[in-house]
Amino acid sequence: MSQGFALEKLSVGYGRRQVIEALSARELHPGDVVAVLGPNGSGKSTLLKAIAGLIPSHGEIRLAGQSLSAMDPEQRARHVVYLPQSLPPSVHLTVLESVLVAARAGRSGSATPEAVHAVLARLGIEGLAMRYLDELSGGQKQLAGLAQSLIREPEVLLLDEPLSALDLHHQWQVMSLVREETRRSRMVTLVVMHDITAALRHTDRVLLIHDGKLDGSGTPEAVITPASLARVYGVSGRVERCSRGTLSVLVDGLAA
Repeated sequence: MSQGFALEKLSVGYGRRQVIEALSARELHPGDVVAVLGPNGSGKSTLLKAIAGLIPSHGEIRLAGQSLSAMDPEQRARHVVYLPQSLPPSVHLTVLESVLVAARAGRSGSATPEAVHAVLARLGIEGLAMRYLDELSGGQKQLAGLAQSLIREPEVLLLDEPLSALDLHHQWQVMSLVREETRRSRMVTLVVMHDITAALRHTDRVLLIHDGKLDGSGTPEAVITPASLARVYGVSGRVERCSRGTLSVLVDGLAA
């Protein structure tokens, strides 16, 4: 992936309604965790689905100089893995079995039980290996889905609100693990998020989307500003450092 990952004038619509309009994003490099931010209805989930090839799009999606847009779905799925916010209904498989099945769709086409246990251990859910998916809590299912994604060894990992079903402890754990796995595997990870402070703390770059267009792209500190909070979210806010030097967003009210 020497040339990274890039979107060139990507447009996506449903019928006559344009959701993403000529969106270009470059300088997304191997090892980057990229937060996809924006208000509800701005096109964040649609963007991820288009990158995964799940919905038609116009424009170009490139990975290491290759056109993902020109690949058939099976080829693209070997490079790109998409984890939706709402997982499909659980089948009666154990977590271990489900991750082994997922491995067959990966670039290697297989994985050993030892490799699966290693992924589960990194996610802190090795104790769930023999539990059935249909008896897990929402948060446990989300972690199992992440294990299914990681075992496939993608070059681009797409996570649609992976923190939505998790408590504070597991939110921090998952974002720390996503960052570690992204750097270890040298993949590009795009994460749809609503928690702007989490984006400031856990990601390397931000794509800020507003009404289907790219409002800002760059480091979190450069993109998340009082001006962009007012312009995109309609709130009056501050971005300040705490006593430990960590950036946080403080919202004072609605923007005038």
